[in-house]
Amino acid sequence: MITTKYLLIISYDGSNFHGSQLQNDLRTIQGDLETVIEKVFGVFSRVSLSSRTDSGVHAEFQVGTFDVEKNKLDSFSVRSALNSYLEEDIRIMDVGVLTSDAIFFDPRKDAISREYVYIFNDSQVLHPRFRDYVYHVKGKLNEHIMNKGASLLLGKHDFIAFAGHSTSIKDYTVREVFQSTVTRTEHFVHFSITSNGFLHQQIRRISGLLLQIGLGKKSPDIIKHYLDSKVRGEFTNVLSPKGLCLKNIKYKDNFLQKFLTN
Repeated sequence: MITTKYLLIISYDGSNFHGSQLQNDLRTIQGDLETVIEKVFGVFSRVSLSSRTDSGVHAEFQVGTFDVEKNKLDSFSVRSALNSYLEEDIRIMDVGVLTSDAIFFDPRKDAISREYVYIFNDSQVLHPRFRDYVYHVKGKLNEHIMNKGASLLLGKHDFIAFAGHSTSIKDYTVREVFQSTVTRTEHFVHFSITSNGFLHQQIRRISGLLLQIGLGKKSPDIIKHYLDSKVRGEFTNVLSPKGLCLKNIKYKDNFLQKFLTN
């Protein structure tokens, strides 16, 4: 059977989703996508996603693929058709058709880095339109001392101390961090981190530690203690998912740009 493999760039507000991965009787990104793909093409197709996001986590740039039997719909038509069925809190931003030499592309296994951003807000009163997208802090954050702590994450480390309960004792917990910074724009403090991969709840736990550092409750050097730790999930403060957003995913040789229109 001749099939067409489509490449999707997906953005979503994760507030009303129970994560990206399919779950029975719960609304998920994968579930919504597979439902509308079946409506458009008349057949079921399994969707593969590049990064697993938890309940409430947002995404500006999620990558997915799906296969259907050969058809005549071009990329623009597929994007328009899928978006016409999807709810407004999830959008297909771009669609590409993978060529025969790229048919085995795997959006998860072939990714070389993922970038996430966790956003804090330390204004005295939080504007209600930001309530689902930031972690509101009671107190003033010192972004400079937070950035000092974040810089200690650079390089290859065992992040087992920041691993969530879904991380098995058999899982490999070493990750390499390529970029880790904390910056401020007015009352918004952004923790941005890029790595070759992340453990369950890793970023939200690290963000919880950076919060304590920013409030002067911990020294930045405490980061070293947890990176040297061999205790699974030793740091237990997991911040709300609403402040976290998947910002970007990269592949070798600018792979995505070869197939996308935008």
